[in-house]
Amino acid sequence: MERRSFPRHACSLGSLILTYGCHFSARISDWSEAGIRLTLYDCLPLRSLDHCIIYCDGFNVVHAKVIWTKGRELGARICNPKTAALGAALYLLQEPAANPFT
Repeated sequence: MERRSFPRHACSLGSLILTYGCHFSARISDWSEAGIRLTLYDCLPLRSLDHCIIYCDGFNVVHAKVIWTKGRELGARICNPKTAALGAALYLLQEPAANPFT
């Protein structure tokens, strides 16, 4: 049974993860309306069910909950999907040269 309700979109966006009063660098490798897959650059002490704030140009600010971790990758469910979807839609409407999704 397929767990995903929304189509995923591949991308490569630098992002900043804020948690525990610290910030960490990561790359968003794909996203959907409900979640984000991240590849971590730093050693990040996040576990399943931890909450964090993710910032990147494409989505603005996203509040997320970690669902799974595997090595330096993690999957997070977006807790504010309407805000994230609006930020992504506005980013997609920018000039093609500035759009990493194309």
